[in-house]
Amino acid sequence: VEEEAALMRRSIACTALDQGKTSLLQKSVSIARPQNLAPTVIFVGGGPVGLWTAIQLQLRSPHLSILVLEKYSIYQRSHLLLVNPNSFEGAHGDPLLQELIGGIGKAIRTNVLEDKLLLLAARLGIRVQISLVTALKELRETYPSAKVIVGSDGTRSLVRKEEFDRRGAGIGNYDTLLYIVDVKYEVVGTGVKMRFLDQIYPTIKIMNHIAEEYVGKPRDGKSPITLRLLVDRNTHEQMKEASFKSPLNLSTQGRTGIPAALFESISVWLNVKAIVLGEKRVKGSEKVNTVNLSVYSSQEVFTESHGILHALVGDASFGVPFFRALNCGLICGSKLAKTLAEYIRDQTGESLQTYDRFFQQLALKEMRSARVKKELLSLTKLSARILSATAVHFIKWSPTQVISFKAPLVIQLHLERGNSQVSRCLRCRTLFSESSNSPGFCRHAGEWHSMYSHCGISCVSGLAMNGLGGPLNKFTMAHWSCCYSIVRDSPCPNSSQHVRQYYQCTLCSTQFCAEDNPSGFCAHTGDWHASFSDCNYFKCGTGLALGGLKIGQQHWGCCFSTLKEDRQCPKSGPHRLAVIDHSVRFDPLDE
Repeated sequence: VEEEAALMRRSIACTALDQGKTSLLQKSVSIARPQNLAPTVIFVGGGPVGLWTAIQLQLRSPHLSILVLEKYSIYQRSHLLLVNPNSFEGAHGDPLLQELIGGIGKAIRTNVLEDKLLLLAARLGIRVQISLVTALKELRETYPSAKVIVGSDGTRSLVRKEEFDRRGAGIGNYDTLLYIVDVKYEVVGTGVKMRFLDQIYPTIKIMNHIAEEYVGKPRDGKSPITLRLLVDRNTHEQMKEASFKSPLNLSTQGRTGIPAALFESISVWLNVKAIVLGEKRVKGSEKVNTVNLSVYSSQEVFTESHGILHALVGDASFGVPFFRALNCGLICGSKLAKTLAEYIRDQTGESLQTYDRFFQQLALKEMRSARVKKELLSLTKLSARILSATAVHFIKWSPTQVISFKAPLVIQLHLERGNSQVSRCLRCRTLFSESSNSPGFCRHAGEWHSMYSHCGISCVSGLAMNGLGGPLNKFTMAHWSCCYSIVRDSPCPNSSQHVRQYYQCTLCSTQFCAEDNPSGFCAHTGDWHASFSDCNYFKCGTGLALGGLKIGQQHWGCCFSTLKEDRQCPKSGPHRLAVIDHSVRFDPLDE
């Protein structure tokens, strides 16, 4: 069923053609126009870069018959991609393509981008077919009309292996820069990134690893978030089975396969976001996988054999980390499409030589940039270790907060609406978990001192005790009088526990917390039937019989309970809200 759903999704492009008459159940998921039956250009690999390049080529040479072969019918990736607007420079000016570019933004999921590109490819008459290519010889025999084969089939490219590696023209520069672990998950609503000074900075100091996060745009009420942690080679080897296509599920597998130090770092980061920011993770969405951040490039990107020009693009030609792979693929795709259009038209190799020089310069530039970023990350990691070893910290979480953050991962929390363990604080309006409601997270009890006239001798003493190792001018900085923190928008490490907001039901007068208001605990909505004349014989007779053969006994007409003194009806709805303290404004979100 899942595969058929994926086929249907990929077939949405069909509706853009022939006024919707094309079948949505085409097994090959293709738009079969007559000119596509004998393709001139074949793309092996129908990912974002392959589709992007095919679209560019079709726009520049409308007469060409283009076939895209993709081995997966179900999307293998849905992670977040960061897109640099400069990557679209040199793209064709077609209005449909420009409209697509305008809708991408700075970040987009892989599957969403593929959907957009598939739809445009179909509108241009490009045939996209689900087919696993195992040998180029078979491909040439099946499509003898092909003049160009483009390898857009990723890191383990079949085209590069068969046509370039065998000639010694394949990967020539390969270097492993970093080993990382990605934790990908979704949150309800719009994702929020932590502030650096008072949230990320003190959090990194209590973690075992350097981390950074990427927050995507919300879609269908959810936002994707990627937490990326730097690990050493030993950790990577221990988790090498947790690949991108076979990740660990943090909710169900927990510590399984994750070293203790890494698990603690993940716990600290996610706990800070759940407890401090009230982040609501989508249950079961947490996936963990390892990534080997490497740089590599093919020595050549064009070769001719069997009368066919073979080309490489995207990860098949060169790869760089730090969210640059897609951007480089888009840049090369636009340039390669223009080059192939000129080559097919003029049948000369001059344009190929120009592109080859462009490619080599771009690959060299990107690999140098990646190595510089790697050194900067190494310096950041060293700096974090030095700061963590400092006896007195300038900005830090309180000891109580650190204990809460290093507690077992708040995977079960998820801050789901209706979870009886989750409440909203009456004082600071923050969502919190009853199981982790420790002091140090509520609002400040003191005042914000923004000038000397507000201060006393206690402030001088407090700033001195909390300022050792900090900036020399901390005495002159604004601060909270209760904890001497200089960060205004932050929880108070000296605060007490959160206080729940209680309400009173207008039906049964029961006091309750709005976040803990399930059905079945309110008053009876029916009458007490003390005699047969009160009953509806069929309804009451059936209800009493199904409730345990209690026919003939007095009962409530709503739930058929025979206990008159029981004021809670199992068939009642939630309590009706009426605020006890009318000085506190009622927040409809609580309901």
